[in-house]
Amino acid sequence: MSRANPKMKLVMLGMFGCMVAAVTGCSANHQQRRVQAEQHWNEVRGKIKLQLARQQFEHGLVDESVSYLEESLGWDTKNVDAFMLLAECRLSQGRIQAAERAIEQAYELDRQNAKVLSVRAMIAERTKRFADALRDYRLARSIDDTEVSYLIAEAECLVAMGKSQEALRLLETTKLYYDNNPSLLALSGEIALRLGDEDAAEQAFRAVLAAGHYTPVIAEEYALLAVRSHRYAEALTVLQPLFDKHGDQMASSVVRAVAKCMLELNRPESVKMTLRDVLKNNPDDYAAWILLAKAGIKSKDMGTARRGASNAERLSPNDPQTLLIVAYVKLREKNFAAANRALNKLVAQNDRDVLAHCLLGLVSIKTQDLAAARNAYKRALSIDPDCHWARTALQRLSAPSAVEPPIDAYGQGDEAADDGKEVAMGNAIP
Repeated sequence: MSRANPKMKLVMLGMFGCMVAAVTGCSANHQQRRVQAEQHWNEVRGKIKLQLARQQFEHGLVDESVSYLEESLGWDTKNVDAFMLLAECRLSQGRIQAAERAIEQAYELDRQNAKVLSVRAMIAERTKRFADALRDYRLARSIDDTEVSYLIAEAECLVAMGKSQEALRLLETTKLYYDNNPSLLALSGEIALRLGDEDAAEQAFRAVLAAGHYTPVIAEEYALLAVRSHRYAEALTVLQPLFDKHGDQMASSVVRAVAKCMLELNRPESVKMTLRDVLKNNPDDYAAWILLAKAGIKSKDMGTARRGASNAERLSPNDPQTLLIVAYVKLREKNFAAANRALNKLVAQNDRDVLAHCLLGLVSIKTQDLAAARNAYKRALSIDPDCHWARTALQRLSAPSAVEPPIDAYGQGDEAADDGKEVAMGNAIP
């Protein structure tokens, strides 16, 4: 019996040790589960606060968004999305250094996150570190090449660095991969316009509009290019819906383009209505006064023509357009001396102005100075041998029965002149 007791004690001790180990292990596992559960709960709470922060940010409530983000990061200190949104908020607040700190924390947590890299690049752009921004945009695109915004941002960085040609090549070589994305095409057009390649810009903007991406900015850019190419009907087709809807919000240059199209399409009364608010809001808009004067001339409304000419003369008395308009108005008022002075000033500036010489010829006829009239028309023909007005006037001056040729100031009553697209005042003045 005495020999068995030590063995029994050993067995009992072993069993007790196992029980202690089991209890200790269970306690450790339970503690670990508690820690994991608490960590998960904190993460959930952090995500809820992050969602609230996003909602506030989307509604423009940046300060409120920051408050929620601080709570979110208090619960979950490794939430990359929260740091990224915090960086955007700080950027919106103009707190660049705080934005940099936030995005660097996100970057340290996840260096292969394309969105983090794009925000990091955006902040670098804001501080004019374009080389750093370009590097991060390229890294972001290498990670996720389906996101066209990274490509567009990369191209914009190149433009900011003075590498517009490289930016345009980048967009041209990748546009098919992105299925001719309208935003990408629009940027191509803007860069081409910046480089002075109006044909390429027009082609890009046309493709954007054809894709149904009808934004006012692109429509305006395209229409202005069409105006420069003298495609007035096409330009007005694009601009008219915008003008009808947003006329009071459109830039004066665009409203003037609408008026220019209307003038060229022989709608002078519409020109007057179109320019009314522009001139009311900006009575020093020289180009608008010139257009108004031309509209008055075309519609034979000399009161409007006189008002436009007077204001143009007030703003820029020696501009060639002013001198031409003033000369015509004075001619119609039979103030031949004033018309002659304006035309001689114009010819002194540019002796190759065919229209000015033709008008000088007409003024000379009105004042019975037929020799001066012949000289003026001969000078016009020497500059432009196809000038129908000058040729016809010289023929009529040579006829013994016609002292004054039956032709009005701008050939408007002369069918042959109209057929030759000569001379109606609104068309002839540049």
